[in-house]
Amino acid sequence: MLAITWVLGAAFLGIKAAEYTHEYHEGVMPAISTFHPDEEITAQLTKAAASDQQNLGSLTQNFRMYWVCYFFLTGVHAFHMVIGLDCSHF
Repeated sequence: MLAITWVLGAAFLGIKAAEYTHEYHEGVMPAISTFHPDEEITAQLTKAAASDQQNLGSLTQNFRMYWVCYFFLTGVHAFHMVIGLDCSHF
């Protein structure tokens, strides 16, 4: 059972690495100076906001906060998995 757990944990870390790479290239990393969603995402946000420019700013902030929460939660879980994988040989 420990080996299965280790394999599933390693698979999770591999999937997160691939997802983080993809999200980095899309520009949705929530760092203050580098948050710049690509044109497709910006077009979707603009379409969702219709013609109300103030609503677009609110949607962009909500979109950014989603990514902050996403990276924080999955990052903490990934850190937990790395510790678990490293300590599983004891």
